[in-house]
Amino acid sequence: MLSLGENGWIKYGWTEQLNREKNPKDHFYIKFSPEPKKNTNNSVLDIAISCIEKISQTYPPPYNLMCSGGTDSQAVCYAWLKSGIPFNIISVKYVSNDVWWNQHDLVTLEKFSDINKLKVDYKEFDVIHFLENELTNVAVTYECSSPQISTHIKMTDLVSSGTIIFSGNFIMQQKLSLTYALLGMHKYSLYKKRKDVSIIPFFFLEYPELAYAFDKDGNGHSEIKHNLYNKYGFKVIQQDKKITGFEELKNFYDKYHGRVNAIDRIKFSNKPSRRVFDLLFRYPYEGFENHLEYQLITKE
Repeated sequence: MLSLGENGWIKYGWTEQLNREKNPKDHFYIKFSPEPKKNTNNSVLDIAISCIEKISQTYPPPYNLMCSGGTDSQAVCYAWLKSGIPFNIISVKYVSNDVWWNQHDLVTLEKFSDINKLKVDYKEFDVIHFLENELTNVAVTYECSSPQISTHIKMTDLVSSGTIIFSGNFIMQQKLSLTYALLGMHKYSLYKKRKDVSIIPFFFLEYPELAYAFDKDGNGHSEIKHNLYNKYGFKVIQQDKKITGFEELKNFYDKYHGRVNAIDRIKFSNKPSRRVFDLLFRYPYEGFENHLEYQLITKE
């Protein structure tokens, strides 16, 4: 059994006993504790600020927020800004061969930081070199089939002290937005044993009172995330559409159709994507998850 969040309020493993060792036929379970009883009428933003104060009492500074242009990143930044606790915003530019591949993703972060008079520490990362030369090691070590998450894992090498914080997601409709691939970041935080930094892989799941806070109003389920954040006091800027930062990289690799051999094309013919990027960097690592066809998410 593995666990994450304060006091391990989210637990996961194989079979209902949450075993750490798995067999090919085992089902993967994620169990999360019920919503804690509320004794206050604090707003969601107030709850987030309270959680930040607990982080500052538990984890070492400086507090480095790893941010893209998405609303989750903006919401974490806004909460830290309102908390009054010092923090750094770190944003990574995917730069390879003098091309900035995720510029379109970071436009909203630039707007957000300008509005709130926040400094962003931009760092460059050679994403193509990583995909071509280092992805396999990260994906296999942390059983992570997502090239995006594996990239985020490697990006933590750019931070040398304090606490690294990724936004993650919150609970909606009594469901956790977690997959086995996303948990690669948590396994990295456990196994890497870096002495120079601590890692919070999912800010919005670190404390149950915050993870559940967005779910208290049933009317929120039909709202897009941007409106939900703003409804609960987080002043964020909506992106035109969901962006991962890998869109231009996928377009780039589409030109190299010949890199995927016939055997792999047949092997992955049942997958939803035929794009070269996924055939090269995603599907070969999904062997960890072949037995996750019936991934079960349950509550204790």
